[in-house]
Amino acid sequence: MEMSSTAEEVIDEVQRLERELERPPLRADIAERSGVTVQECLDTFGTWEKMLRAAGVLPSTRKGEDARSTLLAELRLVVDGMEGDVGQEAILDSLPRSERAYRYWFGSVSDALSEIGVGVDDPGADTAEMRADVRRIADHLEKYPTQREVRLYGRFSPHAHRIHFGSFRAAIAESVVE
Repeated sequence: MEMSSTAEEVIDEVQRLERELERPPLRADIAERSGVTVQECLDTFGTWEKMLRAAGVLPSTRKGEDARSTLLAELRLVVDGMEGDVGQEAILDSLPRSERAYRYWFGSVSDALSEIGVGVDDPGADTAEMRADVRRIADHLEKYPTQREVRLYGRFSPHAHRIHFGSFRAAIAESVVE
């Protein structure tokens, strides 16, 4: 049975978006990023699920488990290849896939890191650990670190420092002694 050009166009767009997004496209993705409309997709295939199946991008449970395992393995390789304690932003810059893939499968990169036993913004971190982390960054930079630099090089985010010390400025003042 030969597909109409509309069905072929829809399938091409769905497959293209799936490659680009590294996940099956949502209705919003089709509406914002494709050359076909959501209505054309539904008119052609009847349901969203049928369209995704026709395009071959609907993940089965098995494919989902494989994707999660692959992402975790890649994340583990990145983290193991980095020296010392590194911040989440430095990890993100080294990932072979987009942050969106981790958000799709795990909810966030932090949650994926937790699954491999790497704690970023460990809520159980003590004051000494957090101070030592800021001192390490300050020594490396030879100046007081900014929030951006703590995000790039630190084990804990500026947000974690604000929560723990009351403010980011207080974290720096308590951590870096001249």
